[in-house]
Amino acid sequence: MTSIVYGRMGNCFELGCKSIKGADIFTFEPLTSKYAIDENNVYYEREILVGENPENFRVLNGNYAIGNYVYLQDSIIPDADIKTFVVVPYFPFGGNEPLHFGKDNNFIFAHSKKISNEPENFKLLGGGRYFYDTKNTYDIHSRKALGADPLTFKLMYKQDGSPSIYGKDAHKVLYLNAGNKTIEGADSKTFEALCTGIGPPFFAKDINHYYYFNIVMKNINENNFKCSMETKNLIKRK
Repeated sequence: MTSIVYGRMGNCFELGCKSIKGADIFTFEPLTSKYAIDENNVYYEREILVGENPENFRVLNGNYAIGNYVYLQDSIIPDADIKTFVVVPYFPFGGNEPLHFGKDNNFIFAHSKKISNEPENFKLLGGGRYFYDTKNTYDIHSRKALGADPLTFKLMYKQDGSPSIYGKDAHKVLYLNAGNKTIEGADSKTFEALCTGIGPPFFAKDINHYYYFNIVMKNINENNFKCSMETKNLIKRK
């Protein structure tokens, strides 16, 4: 062996393999499928993470790593504190394999984005991916603040205990899909999820309207509504 080569997903035949320039073949050690070290350098795929010491570099879960900086993959996360940074698992889709977000003494990081400066108050709201602090509620998976009141926001659940596609606070209703959008005109006090059995279709109502996802069904009322795809087919969009 005269060189170290790297191929994405180990597939040299289809994706190609290229040598890692300067890698020491006698001390080279893969840490994961992406990170590696030798006696001189730390590598992400084929590139050297400049200035990193292989002796104090460590890989965390969720594509995070810590050395002289905190990294997500090969990118430095600005403002992340290497002394207190940890990764936290979450389960957005109810599976057994978690995803991860970052946390230090100062911030919560969704991917590499700072979304909260209250790590001590950042708590799971429900649904595997929704969190809150004293200022806002958050979808950690989409890396967004929902703009909902953390004191009154709640998720609406299906019969199997999983969250539906709706949430609301004292003032507004959110469609928790396709960008977590406010359902304009929906009445928060009377809004409720309907047909909350396992799986689609997804319906809801308030004092004024029936909804399919976040679409007002203008020609549906309590006399002709039923939990079936027949109802969905009667929709007239705004």
